[in-house]
Amino acid sequence: MNTILEKFMFQSKGGQGGGASKTFHEMLGLSSSPPGKNKEREGDPPPERSRKAFENPRQAQRSEVATRVLEASQDLAAILDLIKGGEAAGPEAIEGKLGSLCEKVEAILTKEDAEQAREIWRLGIDVWNAALSWIQSDPPAKGGRTMKQLSCKIAVEVFVPVSSKSSRADKLEIHLSLSRRLVDTGDMWMRASCFEKAEFCFSGASESLGQMTAYADDNAVPIAKREEVLTLLFSLHSKRGWAALELKQDILLSSLVGRCKEMPKTLPPDLAPATLCALAEELFSLGEALLASDRTGQSISMFDSAIEVLGDVRRLASENGEDASKRLKNVLVRITKNLAHAHLNAKNYSEAQAVLSFLRPKLEPIHKHNSFQFMSIKAALGLEKPADALGILESATTSAAENPRHQIFLEMFKACYSGCTQKDLRERVVSQLVTFCERSKNASLVVDFCCFLLSRDAGEVAGTQKYASTVAITGDPKVTVLFNTPDKSHCVRLYGIMFDSAVQTYQGGDYKVSRDLFQTCLLYASLNESDGAGENLRTKVLRCLSLVLLAQKEFKKAEQHIALAKDLEQGNVANDLILIRLHMAQSDYARCLTMIRSLTQNPEFHPKQLLSICREAIRDKQNKVACECLHKLFEHQKQSEEITEPHSTLLRCLISLSEEQVGGDGDDGGGGLGTANYLEEARELYSRDRKNFCGGGKAGARDEPTVHWFACKAWDLGLKLSGLGGREALRAASRMFEASGTFLGDQAKGCEALLYASVLHLDAHDDEEGNAVDDAERLAGLVRSLELAFLKHKRALDEDLQRKIGGRIPWLKYEVACQAKDVPTALQLLMELQLVSEDPAHFVQMARSADVLASRSNAVKARALGIALKCFQGADKVSYEGVAFCLRSLIELRGSDDEGIGLCSQALEVVKQAAAAYPEEEVRWLARTSWNRGVQLYELGERGKGRLWMRVGLDLFPFCGREWLADLDRYEKHLRDRQAACPEDQDQDQDQDQDQEGGEASKQHQHPAATPTPMVA
Repeated sequence: MNTILEKFMFQSKGGQGGGASKTFHEMLGLSSSPPGKNKEREGDPPPERSRKAFENPRQAQRSEVATRVLEASQDLAAILDLIKGGEAAGPEAIEGKLGSLCEKVEAILTKEDAEQAREIWRLGIDVWNAALSWIQSDPPAKGGRTMKQLSCKIAVEVFVPVSSKSSRADKLEIHLSLSRRLVDTGDMWMRASCFEKAEFCFSGASESLGQMTAYADDNAVPIAKREEVLTLLFSLHSKRGWAALELKQDILLSSLVGRCKEMPKTLPPDLAPATLCALAEELFSLGEALLASDRTGQSISMFDSAIEVLGDVRRLASENGEDASKRLKNVLVRITKNLAHAHLNAKNYSEAQAVLSFLRPKLEPIHKHNSFQFMSIKAALGLEKPADALGILESATTSAAENPRHQIFLEMFKACYSGCTQKDLRERVVSQLVTFCERSKNASLVVDFCCFLLSRDAGEVAGTQKYASTVAITGDPKVTVLFNTPDKSHCVRLYGIMFDSAVQTYQGGDYKVSRDLFQTCLLYASLNESDGAGENLRTKVLRCLSLVLLAQKEFKKAEQHIALAKDLEQGNVANDLILIRLHMAQSDYARCLTMIRSLTQNPEFHPKQLLSICREAIRDKQNKVACECLHKLFEHQKQSEEITEPHSTLLRCLISLSEEQVGGDGDDGGGGLGTANYLEEARELYSRDRKNFCGGGKAGARDEPTVHWFACKAWDLGLKLSGLGGREALRAASRMFEASGTFLGDQAKGCEALLYASVLHLDAHDDEEGNAVDDAERLAGLVRSLELAFLKHKRALDEDLQRKIGGRIPWLKYEVACQAKDVPTALQLLMELQLVSEDPAHFVQMARSADVLASRSNAVKARALGIALKCFQGADKVSYEGVAFCLRSLIELRGSDDEGIGLCSQALEVVKQAAAAYPEEEVRWLARTSWNRGVQLYELGERGKGRLWMRVGLDLFPFCGREWLADLDRYEKHLRDRQAACPEDQDQDQDQDQDQEGGEASKQHQHPAATPTPMVA
């Protein structure tokens, strides 16, 4: 045992512990040397040492130990004096003396002097008594606990030598003293929650007491000592069991419980009632700890053992006095109640009923023992006798005192309500509760029981009936009057729990229950008007009732409730929000949208309210309302610069909803022009503030998916709109590709988007003067952005796209020059394009684009058509339709008749080379135009040029078809007759024929003397 205690408790010199009780003078009387005998005064010469001391070392050692014991006693006396001095002594002085005492004790114990063991033992007792005195004067004193520990150490160290030389009676006292101190110290550690240290002390005490069992069974030992041993033994097992429970040492705990079960069987028959009560109390204490830790079986064993210890209580009570009888009865009642409680926890209802039946005669009057009635109710319910339980409840509530214990009656009602499964029995419980609360004026019990009903505990057993019970209780006038008092605390609490439950049932979809609860809440909200918050509570409940009625499709009643709320509280935006939902449910979009548009004017408006309506609308698939909410929120954020949701989030939602509308009942005709407007807004906001567009405050990688989403949406919508045709659709498509290019930013695909934006803008060109300037500026900006992006990302593009964009940029720059009325630049770009392109279609288009130059367009158009003509003629496979178009356009654009005659002659040569391929209608047009122009000039007096025109026309006749050949001779004869009539013009005609290309074709003809006849188409 010494080794065990030394290993754990006493490794340091100044351990922790504390205590005191005997006086210093008593301690001196037990000392072997008188005080002061060996004390040397400071400055005196050292005394002569006995030669015998050196000759006998053990005698010198005993003398030294005695001196140390005396010095330790003096330190102990000084400590007691300092303790009596209180605060004046100072904690530092006490700690110094305590440290000195510990050092001296350590020095004493190291000498191992068996001759001085009894004096050392007495020193330990004095230290223990001093520790007790110290703790009694100052319970938190750490020094007292240290002294307790020091006393235990002394006792353990000298236990063997002291007990070995003692008589049987003295040995008993020594064992008792050591065990008592170890148990007390262990209990001290238990209270300090140091359970491991406590267990170590208890294990040492158990070893010591184990050697004392023979004394307890010896009839020669006085009964008082035997009772003391038994009491200490029971106390040790109880406390050690508690420590094992805390340390979760199940094996040790089971062993201790087993010992406690066997101990009552070996008790002497002649123990005093006080001792029996003390022993039973120890077992009862352990049983309570086990019951609190849900070790019901072991706790039942302890309670049974405690009752077994008491034995025949009736006989003991009759043999002893009234006080002993009363104490025995009280202990038995306490143990029996807990035994019944343990059986109920273990669901041993028959055993619990038997215990309660045994206990019933000992409890008079019964109405003062509500816990017994509560356990009786639980036992009856466990035995499936709900009628008996209700009878007990009725008896308990009827005979209750004027100020009944609130908690125990609450538990009774809760147990009865949960245990009764039939509806009528639960209604009886509710009726008894109402009656009891009315008689006891107990509003708090109503609140707590309703709190139980509306909790999950009741929900598992009562289902939806708990809500009906709550409404029945709180709606009863007998209960309502209890809350109509100046103290509104109970009323506010009841309102709160009912309102929360009403909201939960509404959210769970049980609208009928929610409606009943809200209507009851309205009653208690009106009772709170006196504290100034009632009106707000009423309007809150009215709004909730409106929502419930709205969910039940009772629109008229819902509107009446919200109208009442608006009357009670003017200007509350929450009322308007309910009205908007009501209009949504009735599909009254006109009123709904009107209220949404006016919502921002309310002083209590917050953007989150629009988001709430939007979510409701989306849930109900009312995209018009959702779009209006988001649009209004978006406009509000732009104006106020108060960002509730990032612009990107709102615009994504708007675009998605707009797309759904286009696919459904949208009015865009499938074109998505509304979506295009939102994407255009997104482009402008993104261009203006890229960092805050996505709401992050700093552009980063996490914003890339959002930006890419907008780029893809704009691209896809641009493709869709470009396929619809029409000026507005093409213009919107151009804007979409421009937006896509903006979102793509530095990506190579942004070049392609800008190219499509520029081309589509040209296709949607508006000739009206009001739009021409804006269109020209936008085109110039697009082309400039495209050119910069192309130069930056040219290497990142594939070859086909490089060629495509590189070839288009000069053409687009030409278009910009035309719209800017810059003829020199347009002509220069034409020459540049002639070097890089052989596609005649480009030049034909460029000729058309030159129309914007108005009066200055002919030169540019003629240059473009001339290049196109060469491209047509130089192609591997000549397109004579294209050649004919270019020649016809050039003839129409001719600057002079000589130029026109030359072009017609050129056309004649082409026709001669490919008569079959040249469009016949174009040949006829050439013939007709040439002849008619000649006739026109002839009439104007320019007969020479006129005859040249007519000769070309006549040369084209053979290629105009058979019907034209029939008239050829007539026209030729007509021309010769006119020439013969005017011989003076022949010389002039011959000179002109030599200067004219294709003159050989007209040498045979003679000008008619009269004006020729025009050719009719």
